Amino acid sequence: MKLLSLLLLTSVAMAQTSPETVGDALAANGVPMGLITPAEQTAGMRNGHVISNDHEVVVAWYAEDGEFLKPPLFLTRYDRHTRQMERAELTGSSALGAKGFREPIALKELPDLCLGSLNSIERVGSVLLIGTHINPSAACTIVLGPRLNLRHSIYGWVLGRDEDDLILEESMRHFAPIHPGTLDVFHISTGAMQRIYPRKVDAARKTYQEALRKVMPPEAGCGEDNQICSVDELDSDISAVKVLGRNRFRFSVTLSPAGMGERAEQEMPQQTNGYVATRVAGVWHLRAEGDREQPMTVKTAPSSLRR
Repeated sequence: MKLLSLLLLTSVAMAQTSPETVGDALAANGVPMGLITPAEQTAGMRNGHVISNDHEVVVAWYAEDGEFLKPPLFLTRYDRHTRQMERAELTGSSALGAKGFREPIALKELPDLCLGSLNSIERVGSVLLIGTHINPSAACTIVLGPRLNLRHSIYGWVLGRDEDDLILEESMRHFAPIHPGTLDVFHISTGAMQRIYPRKVDAARKTYQEALRKVMPPEAGCGEDNQICSVDELDSDISAVKVLGRNRFRFSVTLSPAGMGERAEQEMPQQTNGYVATRVAGVWHLRAEGDREQPMTVKTAPSSLRR
């Protein structure tokens, strides 16, 4: 109860000290009042996010329409060295939709669905990364260039970073019998996207698939009650991503019988496997811990993504 009371008091204190408007956030971080526009002085910060460091102040926010956040996504950046302001408005394209992300999952354009509530904003070298929420199984990562220009929108969320590489998990359909985790590495400068997991050669995954196949429902009843009829895709949770050094990281994958029928869910336990990914001469290799390394195929994004 004491801990709960402390958390409540902390939440109240944070709410009392949080800036109410974009103008408040800018002024509180040293931006001269003469550079703050009237619109920024009145714009609410209910879902706003701020970066403030020795080099810049960046505020991202949406206009508020009652209980809802209204696109576009506004950004204001103050350069502490030049004492200049930059502003941008990010609008989405309704023509793309979720299907626009199937292949590749990184686009030059910004789909409407990426303009969800703000999860995070982070400076990574010359780019800004903005994370937005779609649903519990889907998110977007928006990559902005030095002039707040859109460089990429990625249908997934960042789990780790190795200098110019983003380690990210692809978004999934939320209302689905299984949620198959997929891990990629995205190179910010070149737009190259490389699939890390799953892979075709994976002894631990294959063993689990073979055991699962034995307890799945018969083919005649497969597909009933929203059951999956194939073990090609498995419910899998990616976790414990840890960068071990330049061009090397590890992660864990927990495989589950979810969605494979009542018998499978009762008789098959979950299985957790550890993996290590290593890049040698520009090519990613992957091995299950205790397994031999397997080279990964490089999937380079279209040239239109390289900016």
